[in-house]
Amino acid sequence: MVMKKSLLPLLLFLAGCTLPPTQEQKYDMMVRPVAKVFTASGTSGSGVVFYSRDYTLIISANHVTRGQEELKVFLNGELYSAELVKESEKLDLSILRVEIYTNFVAHIHNKASLKTKTFERIFVVGAGRGYLPYPAMGIISNPQNGKHKLIQFSAPTVGGNSGGAVYRRHEEHFELVGIVVKEGIQPVSVSPDITIKVPISNVGFSIPIQTVNDFIKEVL
Repeated sequence: MVMKKSLLPLLLFLAGCTLPPTQEQKYDMMVRPVAKVFTASGTSGSGVVFYSRDYTLIISANHVTRGQEELKVFLNGELYSAELVKESEKLDLSILRVEIYTNFVAHIHNKASLKTKTFERIFVVGAGRGYLPYPAMGIISNPQNGKHKLIQFSAPTVGGNSGGAVYRRHEEHFELVGIVVKEGIQPVSVSPDITIKVPISNVGFSIPIQTVNDFIKEVL
């Protein structure tokens, strides 16, 4: 017996199941909430919309925005001026305010404080190398790396991804579980007097959502 495709959603609904998100829904939930952040010095990074009503708030990495006299964000096809409203060099986090409204806000689940686990699949979205935000996929390599307990993941990460989003699938949503802060770096000696830093493929780090939640709650 061959089941008609039109009956599948109804049968899944009656069984208490949900259909997996479509490609368009994935894009709306993960990519559209991520902004490209421009600085007055000509560098760029990423940021993630976590609140939008009368205005929009974006979380980013502090090393992207620190010391910049002017900040702009490119979000959903438009360029906007942004105001720095909170920053922490110690945590490497900053919050930007933009006087717009957007429908696309990263999902922070009320159980997002649950720890990530090794081998858990994740999706990283950021404006790597100055491109518009794009997704990459990997796994959690170490949920608590080093003294700062950063999340180490295997999704490809390059310059410009800092401030971007790390998501995981939670039921019908993709919830924000971290903010990208750096890529893996390996010192390489090219001469007796010169050492350069070379990115390590598939090694990236993010600030866990527990730390991010504590940082953003004071501005909400």
